[in-house]
Amino acid sequence: EGRDLDALQQQLAGKVRRTLAEPPREKQQPSIERDGITSWDFGTLPEGLEVKRHGLTLKAWPALVDQGESVAIRLFETETAAVTAQRNGLLRLFLLVAREKAKYLRKNLPGVQSICLHYNNIGPCEELKDEIVQTVFAEAFLGEQPWPRDADAFELRLQQGQAQLLDLGARLCNALGDALGSLHAINKRLKGNIAPQELPALNDIRQQLENLVSRHFVSNTPYAWLLHYPRYLKAVLGRLDKLGRQPDRDRQSRLELEALWRDYAARAEQGNLSAAQQEFRWLLEELRVSLFAQELKTVQPVSAVRLQKLWKEIRQA
Repeated sequence: EGRDLDALQQQLAGKVRRTLAEPPREKQQPSIERDGITSWDFGTLPEGLEVKRHGLTLKAWPALVDQGESVAIRLFETETAAVTAQRNGLLRLFLLVAREKAKYLRKNLPGVQSICLHYNNIGPCEELKDEIVQTVFAEAFLGEQPWPRDADAFELRLQQGQAQLLDLGARLCNALGDALGSLHAINKRLKGNIAPQELPALNDIRQQLENLVSRHFVSNTPYAWLLHYPRYLKAVLGRLDKLGRQPDRDRQSRLELEALWRDYAARAEQGNLSAAQQEFRWLLEELRVSLFAQELKTVQPVSAVRLQKLWKEIRQA
């Protein structure tokens, strides 16, 4: 008992996890948990179930868990934790079952050597290739809800997804090649002579680039938003072109952005962002395009006022 629900949940979370991990003593209830899975050979994976431990009935959520060369079935105490694990575990199972397709895709990524050349200062090429393949697989096999919960649905999604792999891979590589080419041009300009009054704007651009294209950005960014990266980087180039002529306007736009980004970043540090909060991050990038390179257009109407209102609604939801 207690007056603070969050504190109680945190206090009891570890105990529930440990209890679920214990083998059931009740002989009539065999455990659903398994290790060493490399194909969908376990029937239907229920979305939720009740398990008995120490005479208590607990609600649990089963999910696939990525174990590298195989997956496992584990029970989770919250649906949110199960969904997070399920995404990674299901993706790994598709990679294992379609192993030959993954190898072929990796060997036939268009323009990958040029992409790796520009990525060289960020991370290793082989790692980038793996992340491209995983991102393409995630888009092909996990892009639509609901995720498969039985063997027939898994097989259907497998057949549908395999036909899209090369096209999705080509589109992603084209976007990455374009974006990283612009990044190379931006970095050259950032190393040139800098006027003191331009320093705050250039520091803002450096921070933006760090958030956009740090190591593992391909695996950490949804496929659909990666396709917009060429526009985001071109917007930075457009901003640099205008900076010397419109310093006051750049400063005003930067200040509008800073308040919104600060609120989002503070929430992001806490983890477990909702889907709406995750999408809001990319609307902030669209706002940059609107403010600094309006000629490049945005995917939807955005403004500082509109996003302030949206963020308030998201936080209250």
